[in-house]
Amino acid sequence: MKRKLVVLAVAVVFSQAAAQIVEKTIFVPDSMYGVGNPDHAVYNPANNTVYVGGQYGRYVMAIDGATHQKVARIPVPGWIKAMCCNPDDNKVYTADIDDGSVTVIDGATNTVRSTLPVGGRPWALCYNPQDNKVYCAGVDNNPVWVIDGTSDSVVAEVEVGEYPFALCYNSITNTVYCTNAYDDNVSVIDGETDSVLTTVSTGDFGWALCFNLAENKVYCANSHDNTISVIDGVTHEVTATLVMSGWPWALCYNPRDNKLYCTDGSSGGSTVAVIDGATDTVITSVYVGRVPRVLCYNPQENRVYCATTLPDRVVVIDGTSNRVVDSVSVQYIPQALCHDAQDNFVYCANRSGDVSVIDCASNEVLATVPLSGGPLDICYNPTSNKVYTANSGTDNVSVIDGHTNNVVKNLAVGTYPAYLCYNPQSDKVYSTNIESDDVSIIDAEADSVLATVKVVDHPSYLCYNPLGNTVYVSNYWGFCVSVIDGEGDTVLATVSTDSGPGSICHNPLWNKVYVANLFACNVSVIDCETNEEKARVEAGNSPRALCYNSQDDRVYCANLYGNDVTVIDCGVDTVIATVQAGTGPWQLAYNPATNLIYCSNYRSNDVTVIDGATNQVVATIGTGSRPEQPCINLEDTLIYVPNSSSHAVTVIDGTDNSVITTVEVGDRPLNLCLNTLSGQVYCTNYEGSSVSVISAGVGTTEGRAAQRPRPRTPSICRGVLKVPGRQAAELYDLTGRKVMDLPGVFASGVSGAVRHHDIRHLAPGIYFLRTAGSGTRSAVSVRKVVIQR
Repeated sequence: MKRKLVVLAVAVVFSQAAAQIVEKTIFVPDSMYGVGNPDHAVYNPANNTVYVGGQYGRYVMAIDGATHQKVARIPVPGWIKAMCCNPDDNKVYTADIDDGSVTVIDGATNTVRSTLPVGGRPWALCYNPQDNKVYCAGVDNNPVWVIDGTSDSVVAEVEVGEYPFALCYNSITNTVYCTNAYDDNVSVIDGETDSVLTTVSTGDFGWALCFNLAENKVYCANSHDNTISVIDGVTHEVTATLVMSGWPWALCYNPRDNKLYCTDGSSGGSTVAVIDGATDTVITSVYVGRVPRVLCYNPQENRVYCATTLPDRVVVIDGTSNRVVDSVSVQYIPQALCHDAQDNFVYCANRSGDVSVIDCASNEVLATVPLSGGPLDICYNPTSNKVYTANSGTDNVSVIDGHTNNVVKNLAVGTYPAYLCYNPQSDKVYSTNIESDDVSIIDAEADSVLATVKVVDHPSYLCYNPLGNTVYVSNYWGFCVSVIDGEGDTVLATVSTDSGPGSICHNPLWNKVYVANLFACNVSVIDCETNEEKARVEAGNSPRALCYNSQDDRVYCANLYGNDVTVIDCGVDTVIATVQAGTGPWQLAYNPATNLIYCSNYRSNDVTVIDGATNQVVATIGTGSRPEQPCINLEDTLIYVPNSSSHAVTVIDGTDNSVITTVEVGDRPLNLCLNTLSGQVYCTNYEGSSVSVISAGVGTTEGRAAQRPRPRTPSICRGVLKVPGRQAAELYDLTGRKVMDLPGVFASGVSGAVRHHDIRHLAPGIYFLRTAGSGTRSAVSVRKVVIQR
């Protein structure tokens, strides 16, 4: 599969201390989502349910083992780093690394029983069935916490070595083994007294542990020296050291044949080593595909399941013959496996935000359960006052009525819709469908899919060209751009670019399209008259985002790993400046009212503000965690920035670049759009599978323009735009792109003049009229204009 999208953003206030509200939360298409990058799964035999947790979102999803349906979304504090099950008491435990706690889930009700603060970064869990205890190791040199399975309380803290990383239970001796990765040893803990019996020296950085029931041995995979230490369960001594061909990553035990399995988790690894449990020798190495990371044993079929990254498959190894007997295609980057013993299924959690359910009898995928299929992108249609969201996991586009803020329709599109674009001239919405390699074209008046246009490989970003009524689509893995006719809904041309074309923007002055080539570290320049690449401009390391400055005729390119922004002169297509930004420049937005460029920095959690005239940094604004695509309200001169990891939107005053307020929204907000009629801001919450509607006027403070939002009554015109006064003005569309210069009247003695400008060539829709005042940014006047036929 091709989900390599990095993967790939408001109540009125009268003081900064006033509470903010979100007017409405719209679920698109439903609320049973919330697990992003799922990388842990555990099976609970007590209720025949699989529990899945992940890095993003603040939930654990419960999936019924019989029906493969999601039955509960259970709130947790944050990133789940480990999970384990207590079948005796029908409980599931999660290690919450962000919160420093362990969450206890009641399997009978699928609700949280308690949250136990343990501190540090809890990293590993294991269950002791003999004493009904759960052990939790934290990598911040914390002790191993011991949790009573009956009372759900921490009953002991066991001091071990530095950086406790992995845990394993020995049922024969009732002991718990804990790797101390930085000390290169293993602590052996007595399960009854919760005290350290001894410490065993092993190899470099103990990464994983596995217990051999038949021989009473514990195996420790040492990732940094490519060895496996074999520890005797009675004497607690290392009896053998196995040298592996690569990085030993995951371990798995086959009790029927007394064998151990170990994956080569290095970047070039492609094998699973099969180890004889009696002699501690490597029997054979089984080729399974690139980067095998996860193993799972099925005792009913006597088979081992191995998840590989390249390709995205689960390889099935026969436990007796040590041969690959099948290979099952799953979704993007399988990361966790667990076996449902009651129904004989293997559940595979994939980074793409879903779970593949494999029938172990036939080795076929019976179902794919979406966990993180919320809205990725969002766009606004001013013609009919509608909002559209691309719902990646459910393969549809939701249509939201801008008056009622209700979902009025869900339109089935291609596979994994990711980006949207509105064409005001033809009144159409375009959706790039990454996995089906096509673009769905939606009739925005009838809310129906007009056509599906096949493009190339992994279509991502879109850009509308009003001069030719065309839409440009960057094909990320196809290394090209497709040009779609806005009238005829056909591909007019395919333009070759460099490798990894992503972000794309249009320059109306020269009628050119600029495309950021992520892998090639340059920007392709396409002549829209001929649809040919006319130049390639060198950018920084990993160009990630583009925006156009219409006032100075420049394109800005944010370079993700270069930590800077490249400035391109569009007249000659050469680099005229490189501006230092924060860490991880991620997205860009241009504010024509102030001639400022806003660059969100994903890793330094701030926004760099660049003056468009001087290409100098004029401000650095702190935001929440992982800021995404800024959205600019030209009428109020406000900048909204969604913060994907802190689940909030930062609101910035565009006149002085100060943070006015922060609005709490849903889980993992990614993208924003402005309803220019109501002034509301819509925010997609990817893990929450919802859209937050932020009230109009948020950011209005005591120091700004009265204490109540000004009326949002636009000027409506047909064919002619009347501009009062003598000063020059500019007309911008919804994206902040200048579409028309409106010259001023400079004759002496003229006052109160009204200029008439022919606008018949412009598409119907909402525009912004920008009139310069005294020359300062705060004196700029912006008002809304609605052009009708």
